[in-house]
Amino acid sequence: MKSRFRSRRYRQYVASLGCVICGAEAHAAHVRIGHYAMGLKPSDDRVVPLCPYHHTDGPDAQHKSNERDWWQRQGIDPLKLAQLIRETNGDYESGWFVVREAKRLAGAVASSE
Repeated sequence: MKSRFRSRRYRQYVASLGCVICGAEAHAAHVRIGHYAMGLKPSDDRVVPLCPYHHTDGPDAQHKSNERDWWQRQGIDPLKLAQLIRETNGDYESGWFVVREAKRLAGAVASSE
């Protein structure tokens, strides 16, 4: 069984990029889509930045919805986003660009519907 990656420093880096939905101060939100170890948080390489409102607190927060449907409504592939963030190797400018580009593309998709 593959060991799970855990890094507080990496989660802090992801959170520093700002919410992918609204740009506000963020948490590192674990993406559970395709994660089969029930009861265990996914590896930290599967985190994306979400503010408390979009992550846990708002009426339509990620944790209060079917996660796959929630991300589909946002127009974002969270696993691809997590992968692109990982590929920035902790470079803030690159990570910030990846998150803003995901948000921009999601907005373009939403406005065309």
